[in-house]
Amino acid sequence: MPPLNKPLPSEPFDDELLMNLVEAALAQPPHARRAFLESAAEHDPALLATVWNLIQAEERMAGFLTSPLIPPLLFDDPFSPGQILLDRFRIVREIARGGMGIVYEAFDERLQRRIALKCAQPGFRRRLPPEVRNASTLSHPNICKTYELHTASTPQGEYDFLTMEYLEGESLAQVLRRGPLPEPVARQIALQICDALAEAHRHHIVHGDLKAANILLASHPDGSTRPLITDFGLAPPEEIAPSPFFSIPKGGTPDYMAPELW
Repeated sequence: MPPLNKPLPSEPFDDELLMNLVEAALAQPPHARRAFLESAAEHDPALLATVWNLIQAEERMAGFLTSPLIPPLLFDDPFSPGQILLDRFRIVREIARGGMGIVYEAFDERLQRRIALKCAQPGFRRRLPPEVRNASTLSHPNICKTYELHTASTPQGEYDFLTMEYLEGESLAQVLRRGPLPEPVARQIALQICDALAEAHRHHIVHGDLKAANILLASHPDGSTRPLITDFGLAPPEEIAPSPFFSIPKGGTPDYMAPELW
């Protein structure tokens, strides 16, 4: 373990990366936290030392970092069924909710079609523009179509949201909670997801947060399912590539992030 008084790096680490590591470490039993961090950040001693200092401070102050003095903004229900946004999008119902946003079923009155509408949680608005930019450049049967980014004014303030292809089905994470998939089904899903990722990589787009919760299994009338990758909000812009001289912003779900991202 690096010494705790190690100087801070000349370039500060991304706040979200630090907090992801802190939260993931605190989720471990106290006796396992050091080993977890050593494994997660073994190639970056400065990051390891910085996170360990935060962990020790968190333990001493009994939850100060993860329970801030000022509560986060409430984000219970930014939109409600029947509400019409921008004189065009009619909210039907909420269909999913996660740490970064809420997804609604909606109806586009102008184009007369069902859509999915994704609204960002406070603090994650910056992720919607890259999600639109990245996903809209890709055309593949296993990548969810993303249409456009919008901003709506409500009594609670302005909310950014993006419109997407509406698909009936469950996430792969929801399906796996009921038990493992038969091997032939799992193989077919994996092959289609790999094909979609290859298409993204051909366009120099790396997803950045690929996990079971971001894979939707769309249901078809004939009983078949089609896996689709969603949520390209953490993909870095094409013009930014890893370099020994600078780093790109990091983020994602710790349990699913590649080792080289730490």
